[in-house]
Amino acid sequence: MCTLAAYIGSEPAAPRLLDVLAREEGWAGAYYTGLATVHEGKLHLRKVVGDLATLLRQTDARELPGSIGIAHSRSKSGGDREWGHPFADSRDRLAYVANGARGVFTETRATEHVQRLRAGGRTFRSLVPEPVGNYPCLADGSCVHFSEIMCQLVAEHLHDEGCQPLEAMSRAFLEFPAEIVGLALSADHPDRILGFRGNMPLMVGRNGAETMLASTAMAFPDPAWLMPVPPNCALTVSRQGIDIRPFAIVPRPVGDWHPLLPKAREMILAELQAGPRGLGALNKIVLPLWPDSVLAQKDFLVYETIRRLRDEDVVRIERSQVPGVLPGTEVPFLAAALA
Repeated sequence: MCTLAAYIGSEPAAPRLLDVLAREEGWAGAYYTGLATVHEGKLHLRKVVGDLATLLRQTDARELPGSIGIAHSRSKSGGDREWGHPFADSRDRLAYVANGARGVFTETRATEHVQRLRAGGRTFRSLVPEPVGNYPCLADGSCVHFSEIMCQLVAEHLHDEGCQPLEAMSRAFLEFPAEIVGLALSADHPDRILGFRGNMPLMVGRNGAETMLASTAMAFPDPAWLMPVPPNCALTVSRQGIDIRPFAIVPRPVGDWHPLLPKAREMILAELQAGPRGLGALNKIVLPLWPDSVLAQKDFLVYETIRRLRDEDVVRIERSQVPGVLPGTEVPFLAAALA
């Protein structure tokens, strides 16, 4: 599991994104960290193997220019720096971050997409000759990050074919569906954040002229307005507002998390009697609440349940350190505990 964030407003994006990422880092991700902004028609991107503190220590991410950007904190699922987010398309005009996995969508057509994109002149920085973790291997045994394929697909539709942003995002997702949420930043469309959502969590927060997106509302510093993004849709976020388009085809129905809040609260409080629990453990507790006929929104349900319990002072958030990817390093881990 990963966490992601986005910002558009009148202030420098990088400091705002780093603050949002710091608030959600440790619920998931923290093993690979990156940030991208757009300024004066140019994409600026920094990423590292390590947590947010490593990104700040090793790069000038805080100083990246621009008032629009995206950020990401990735799970410990294999690969080197090129396997961290954000991914950039091979022409450095688009950056992309995602949270999730293939899930039930096992027929990904990864080889077909990569062959066609390479034939069109696109290159893949994450391509390696051997398997990496549970990522899909291509027909020749090589491996490329799932999200880099999606990044190139979005760039192809948006930049090469000239599709409008909502259409480009919808087409890319429906061609390469997965249990994910994705956000993109285009140097050719510097006035908006692009996105799509299957069933992984995405929350919008707004304060004055600033709009933020994150995996959980717990990442926002006192927003005046909150909205969960609906599933199975594409979206754009500008300084003027949010535009959401449902997918023309629903790849798989997504179950609603709202009616499950009372039961999830009961189950999570019972589980916390045994001690602090992180997001992964709590996801397993609430997963049986969904029938097999729909995709579960377990992360969203857990995040919202914990947020409400925290705001009621029923639970507190504990922070600890766990081993990182590189030897001798540590990254943050967050857990909910009874207050």
